[in-house]
Amino acid sequence: MVARMLGLARDLRASRRAFSIIAAALGAGSALVISILGACSLTASPGDYAQGGGVDAAPNVSPPPLPPGGTRVLLLAAQRPTFRPNDDARIQETVSAIVRADGSVGDFFFDRAPPLLTGAYGQALVDHGNVILLANSSPAVAFAPLDPDSGALGADWSAMLPDGSIQGLATTFVVPPSLLVAAGGFVEVPVDGGTTTEYNGNVFTATIDVAKRTAGAFVPSPASLVGARGQARLVVSGAHLFAVGGRRDDVVVDDVEVAHLGEGGKPDAFVATARLPLPVRPEVTVGGNRLFSVGGLIDRFHPTDRVFAAVIHDDDGRLEPWTTLPALPVALALGGAVFVNGKLYYFGGLSEVPDGDAGPLAVAVPTVYVLDVDANGSRWTVAGNLPAPRAGLAVTVMP
Repeated sequence: MVARMLGLARDLRASRRAFSIIAAALGAGSALVISILGACSLTASPGDYAQGGGVDAAPNVSPPPLPPGGTRVLLLAAQRPTFRPNDDARIQETVSAIVRADGSVGDFFFDRAPPLLTGAYGQALVDHGNVILLANSSPAVAFAPLDPDSGALGADWSAMLPDGSIQGLATTFVVPPSLLVAAGGFVEVPVDGGTTTEYNGNVFTATIDVAKRTAGAFVPSPASLVGARGQARLVVSGAHLFAVGGRRDDVVVDDVEVAHLGEGGKPDAFVATARLPLPVRPEVTVGGNRLFSVGGLIDRFHPTDRVFAAVIHDDDGRLEPWTTLPALPVALALGGAVFVNGKLYYFGGLSEVPDGDAGPLAVAVPTVYVLDVDANGSRWTVAGNLPAPRAGLAVTVMP
């Protein structure tokens, strides 16, 4: 498979197809592809988007001022369309943008690149004056201080790798301010000269101390998932941790589970709550008392345009039945979803375009879409465009 990918990347069209295969492999959690391609990846410098010699946007000297009613968001890590042979689609970028009071997005600023290659399942948050970025495949954590006045990074990134090990490739999440939770996962085991994928519901936790730049070892937790699965999306709302969607036995699932966060942010036992309206590996975000599922993969390769919301009960984290929101203008997966000022945003992502007899081709898009949820918006509109197509974005809101 890897030889095929590398052989295909000989011209622009072939390398686009290679990106499709790479993106699908990353979405499937292929440790083999990550380990082989990671050794020969080419890393983009901030602002160096085209990767073919051209530069679409030059780094700014300082971030633009925040206009009245505006909010800064950070777009971290990501994947890009591949333009060079033998090239990894993952890149290291830190890009800030301003969500203006009218809902539009722009004023991009390119800051210090993080030290991690995260692939499709990176996760970021801002907590206690620091930006924290998590790469699931390692797992590794990077962090950098934020200058509250300018919105720029106040110093270079630092990185740390927790000690210990977890069983298989798990979904890992930062529970602020000081805990990593790894939930579920899968491992390839040999069978009759080949391999098969075994899924688990194991949960591990590790403490991190950003101030001291230390990370403890992963230790098993008694709070296992109800059902074994991998690649669930994890998100925190108040005192609850949700595991949404994912894969089990190579089939995408509609499972949603919730755990109460106890002392030190450690999850109690997960319990099942309202299932998604369809099996999907979505992008998820929280806004107010609602959990949102936006787009995502409905199997290993194909995205969906479906969008759902569910009300979260404060007491036990139980979800009301999911409701359907207006669909995205196109089917998208592996973009960045975030809720800002009553509006739901979706940055970039992978879309499908026809490719003749070869079938659909996965292509990263630059579009930023917005839905005015609080005003009961009937359709998504274009809020702006990224400086270049991106997928696999970790998006977080600056305070």
